[in-house]
Amino acid sequence: MRDAQQKGKPFFLYYGTAQTHVNLYSSEDFRGSSKRGRYGDNIREMAWTVGEIMDEVKAMREEFKTLSIFTSDNGPLINLGNEGGDAGILKGGKADFWEGGVRVPGIFHWPGHIRPASTSDVVASQMDLLPTLIQIVGGPIPVDRKIDGQDISSMIFNWWPEPQPETVVAKRLYKKPKNDKSAESEPRMLVWYCHDILYTVRYGSYKFHFNTKKVWTKEGHHAKPERYGDGGFPLKQKADCFACSAELNLQYPNPEPPECFSQHNPPLMYNLDRDPQEAYPLNVSLPANNPVLDEMMNKLDKFLDTMIIAPSLLANRSPSVIPCCTPESFPKCTCNYQYEGPVPPPGRANKDSKESGVLLKKILDKP
Repeated sequence: MRDAQQKGKPFFLYYGTAQTHVNLYSSEDFRGSSKRGRYGDNIREMAWTVGEIMDEVKAMREEFKTLSIFTSDNGPLINLGNEGGDAGILKGGKADFWEGGVRVPGIFHWPGHIRPASTSDVVASQMDLLPTLIQIVGGPIPVDRKIDGQDISSMIFNWWPEPQPETVVAKRLYKKPKNDKSAESEPRMLVWYCHDILYTVRYGSYKFHFNTKKVWTKEGHHAKPERYGDGGFPLKQKADCFACSAELNLQYPNPEPPECFSQHNPPLMYNLDRDPQEAYPLNVSLPANNPVLDEMMNKLDKFLDTMIIAPSLLANRSPSVIPCCTPESFPKCTCNYQYEGPVPPPGRANKDSKESGVLLKKILDKP
C-alpha cells in the first residue's frame, strides 16, 4: 500500500487470514489468551491483524479514499465442536447449504461514504463484489460473459440525501450513478451447486433445497458422538458428509454411509423471514406456496439454460500443495487431531496446553 501511495497509484490489498481455519495455529502472543480455547485465540489474532491493516490505512491518511470489506467464504466447521466456530441459531455449517453454511458476515467500511452502524436485509452475494466495485470506480462491466453478480452500491452507501458535515470532501469523490438499478424490487435468485449437482436456490425470502446433507451440531448430532471428548473437543477431524453425493463420497478416505445425503422432489421450501433456522418446511402444495415454487422453477429453468458446468479446478491438483499429503497417500489425504486428557475448567486459559491436560496433536491418516 505504501509503495502504491508513493507512486501515486491506487492500491488493492487482498488479505486472506489463516486464522479460524484448521489447523488452529496461533502465534505466541495470542496462544492461550482467550476463554474460548484455540479457536478464541485465533479470533483474537485475526482481529488484531485486521486492526493493524486499518491502522496503517489511517496512518497513510487514505481512510476517506479506501473501501474495506470483511467477509468469509463459508460458515463454521461445526463437526469440530468447540474448535470449529458457531453459527448461532442457524442450521448447518461449512460444506452444506443450510443458512449456517452460506450466510456469512458482510461488513463494509468507508468513512464519509457509508453511514456508520447502518445495516441492510437485502439479499446479496460475494458475486456482487465484482460489478459493485467496477461501478464505484467507473469501469465497464464485461460483456463477453454472463455476470451473475449485481451492483449493490445503493445498498452499501444508502444514498444519503444530503452530504453529512464530515463527508463533504468525500461526496465529491463519489456520486450516485444515473439509472441505478441496484435496488430492484424483483426477488433475487441465488443458485448453489456442489460439484455439478444443483443443491439449493434462494428466491427472495424463500429458500428451496433440492439436495441436503445431514446436519452436524457441536455434540456430533447425526452420528458417532463418541468422536467428541468432554466440552465438545474433537477426537478426530474428519470430513463427514463433505462430499456432494453418495457416489462422490466413496472417494473420501473414510466414506460415510449413503444416508448422509437426501434428494427432495419437490424441493424443501422455507420462508427465511419467518424461519431463519430452517426448522419448518412449508407445504408446497398449499395455494400460498405453490405459486412461489412455480415462479422460482420458471426462473431457474431460464438460469439453467445459460449455465455451463466448467471442469473442476481440483480434479488434477498436485499433492505438493495439499497439507498432510504424501505421494503415496494421494488423493486420500487428511489432517486429523487426536484428543488426549481432560478438558480444562470453563474460563481457564493456559499458555501451555500441557498445563490444561489437553493435547491436540496432528497425525497423518494412513492410506
